[in-house]
Parts: sequence; structure tokens; C-alpha cells
Amino acid sequence: MQVNPLVVVGVVLLFFGWLAIPLAVTVLGAALGVMGGILAVDFVSVNFPEIQIPEWSYPAAAIILGGLGWLVAKRLFSLLIFITGVVGALALKAQLDTSMNLSQQLVETPLGQFALTPWFTLFFGVTGGALLSLLKRYLLIVVSSLAGAVLIARNAGMEEKMLILALLGLGFQTLCCTIRPGRLIPGGSDG
Repeated sequence: MQVNPLVVVGVVLLFFGWLAIPLAVTVLGAALGVMGGILAVDFVSVNFPEIQIPEWSYPAAAIILGGLGWLVAKRLFSLLIFITGVVGALALKAQLDTSMNLSQQLVETPLGQFALTPWFTLFFGVTGGALLSLLKRYLLIVVSSLAGAVLIARNAGMEEKMLILALLGLGFQTLCCTIRPGRLIPGGSDG
């Protein structure tokens, strides 16, 4: 029996997406850094033949730039989540201003005229970015559970079970994500 690779990817996303997605991003960053390090040493050795490059410079450059790539990818992933939150919050504010005249209604609250300034819009956007950054783990759980359920259902002929798969993934990932090793009850005082 041959297993469809998309079903395997779906299972990984369904049950371990909150770990797999950030790990994949950072591994990709590290791999790009390693390749960049090796290419940098090759570039120097080819274009500057008078410089004697020792053999250990290849693994050294790969390790240093691989670590740098890992760090940059991790930070860029977090920055991307923050920027998505800012853009989403600004779009929400624009929609609420258009449909409900939100800023004008807030003038009569303790916010006063501040609600009409660009600073309020900036505050709204930064708050959205901060909230999404704080909820990043749970956002990854929801998105990866849904993506995993769709991949499994479509490629294993289980379309009618898609909702059950998604809920199973949500429950499993939430449990794994919130229960820490050594603790029996989330939020409990036994660990």
C-alpha cells in the first residue's frame, strides 16, 4: 500500500503544526545560511586566489552563517506575524470607520478628540500587532489544524470527516501546547 505524501504532511500539520511550521521556517533559514556560508568561502577562493583559505573555513562559515540564518528566520517569522496583526487591525479600523463611523462615535468617550488623530490609528494598529503576536501559538494551532484536515480529507477521500479531523487536531494541539512537562493540570500548582 502506497501512502500519499500529502496525507503524511496533513497528519504532521494536524497534530504538530504549532511546532512544525516555526521549525520549518527556522530550518529553512539555517539551511540558507549554511549554503550562503559555503558560497561565500567559494566566492573568496575563486575570485581571490592569492588568499589561502584553509579547509576548516567551509564548516566554520557554514556554522556561523547557518546560525545567523536561523536567528534571522525566527525573527522575521515573528515580525511577519506582528505586521499581519497591524495590517489586520488597520483594515478592521478602516472598515469600522466606514460602516459605523467608529472614530466619530469615540469622540464622546473619554478618548475625546484623540480618537480622530493619526496617533489613535497607530495605537489601534500596534495593539492589533501585539495581540496577534501574543496569540501566535493559537493562530498556528487553528491554521495548521484546518490545513492538515483539508490535506487529509481531500487526499484520503474523507471529505465528510473534515470537520471531525479539524476538531481532533485543534484539541490535540491545544492539549500539547498548553500542558507543560511535569504538570498534570494546565494552570495547576502541582508542577
